[in-house]
Amino acid sequence: MNPVFDEIGIVPDPWTVADSIAVWMRLSERFDRSWQNEVTALRNYEQRLRSGVTQDPIVIDNSAAIVTESDFLRTDPDAYRRLMEERPGESSERFEWDSLKASHAWTVSGSKTLTGSPLLESDPQIAVTLPSLWYEIHLSGGNYNVRGICVAGSPGFLIGWNEYLAWGATALGSDNGDLFQERLSEDRSEFLFKDVWYPVQSTTEVINVRDEEPVEITVSKTIHGPLVDSFLKGAGRAENFSLKYVAIDEMKTPITGMLSMMRSRNWEEFTGGLSDYMFPGIHVVYADVSGNIGYHTAA
Repeated sequence: MNPVFDEIGIVPDPWTVADSIAVWMRLSERFDRSWQNEVTALRNYEQRLRSGVTQDPIVIDNSAAIVTESDFLRTDPDAYRRLMEERPGESSERFEWDSLKASHAWTVSGSKTLTGSPLLESDPQIAVTLPSLWYEIHLSGGNYNVRGICVAGSPGFLIGWNEYLAWGATALGSDNGDLFQERLSEDRSEFLFKDVWYPVQSTTEVINVRDEEPVEITVSKTIHGPLVDSFLKGAGRAENFSLKYVAIDEMKTPITGMLSMMRSRNWEEFTGGLSDYMFPGIHVVYADVSGNIGYHTAA
């Protein structure tokens, strides 16, 4: 056990499978934060309606895109139409690229390298912290002989390689959560859903604090999820929002998909593992010893 625990007088509870799953739920919260900005987006939309401001057409920079505008139009014309009609755009000329700080990953075909083999690079741009977010691990045994980086306490590798293939990843920024504006009764004991009043479900969570009294927090839930008003910027005092979040709504864990990716031997097996991966959303680049390269998203 780490000697730090002795210094601060804490004996940690035994680690469980539930803890490993919770680690990835916490990681998803770090990278999938779109729901925290939805109230701001609502306020901006309301302001545009009041002022009568029309939205600029969206601009897609095909020169920098892996999936081009024509690909989008061909594969999902309905979604493309909604995007062009409903979402505000911003010209690439007006974007302040110098202010953008993000991870990067790429792969190059062997036809363009001196060795004749593919090259793959993955560089997660994460601030240096103590303890570190990522740990480099080599897992060998049974069907596994893989090396990569993962979060301490979780067996799944987000970036890694084995004898057959390698993969890299960056944050996708996928929309894995939605806010619902709720209508509550005056005493907050009921919520309205499809013209019917239902009881709000409440549970009490106890947080133990060293050398202080435990802190009790009441968690209230509607049919959509927990009420998160106190975590939102821009929410009015009389407004109530609940969060429907894939990390707690789906009865699955991304660890299953990552384990499949780690023991895969080709593109088909690898993408099969990706199909069982849910959060946090990631861009994935791929290369293997047979000379194949690929790109995939997973969320």
